[in-house]
Parts: sequence; C-alpha cells; structure tokens
Amino acid sequence: MAIFSDKIINAIYTNSDYTLIQIRYEDGGLVVPYTIDVDPNHSDFQALEAEGWDVERITEATVEFKKAQSAAWNIEVTAAAQKLAEELLPDITKEEVEVTGPKSYDIIVSDGEDKDKLFEFKLWALETDIMKQATKEQKSDLRKARSILHGFSVMNGVISDS
Repeated sequence: MAIFSDKIINAIYTNSDYTLIQIRYEDGGLVVPYTIDVDPNHSDFQALEAEGWDVERITEATVEFKKAQSAAWNIEVTAAAQKLAEELLPDITKEEVEVTGPKSYDIIVSDGEDKDKLFEFKLWALETDIMKQATKEQKSDLRKARSILHGFSVMNGVISDS
C-alpha cells in the first residue's frame, strides 16, 4: 500500500517527457506532493493505476492544470500591463479615455484588432525613455508584439531588468 493510497486529490505529469508524475494527496488536512517515475514495474505506479489513474486520466488532469496555470498567468500579465499603462499614461482618466477613444483601455487589452492603433503604440513606445535603454532583443520583441497589452508586457520587462 502506497503512502497516498485512498487519499489522492490529483495526479499530473511534471515534465515534458511524461516520465514523472506528481501525485497530490491529503494527509491530516495537509495537501502533500509526491513525485514518482512512470515505471509500470514500481509499486507506487501500480498503486496509482489501481486507484483509476491511468495514462488518459493523468493526461486529462495535466491539461486542465496547465489551462488553469495559463489563465492565472494571463490575469497576472493583464493586471501588470494595466498598472504599467496607468503609470505611463498618468494624466488620462477613465472618463477621458471613454471620450477620446484612441487610448481606450479596450484598445490596450484587445488582441491587435486595430492594427493602426497597435502601430501608433509601437512608434510611441520605442520613443520612450524606457525603451531607449532596452536591449536589441527587447526592442525586437516590442516590434513583434501582436497587441498593445503584449507591448506593455515587454516594456514592463525592460523596467524589471533595469
């Protein structure tokens, strides 16, 4: 009997080779991570399979875990970009944004639908003091940005690096 038997919360692959599985189980009110190798001959792997955690179920759990991580990361990047936008455009209030239109928050977070605004943003950003101290790679990343939000993310990286 494995230490996680009858206590499994989740099991996911933890590397790109799918050779390691992290089992999260509850023990005395605590969630405990336990990593095992994918080895059909090992007793821990056999115990995991005996509880219904076959390759398909572990793969599905891994996909769901990665989707949740991605969503959390997107929320974090969006919040950071909005904060940076407020720092870079401090004199523009939300009411002014709604009236003036060109720098609206909707344009900032849209996915590059308005190519003219995205181009204007890139020109503006490359002229800022922030981007003047950026590396060639960071400037290239800004030029390749597919949205204003992505552009702000690049700028935030330059600030973080300095």
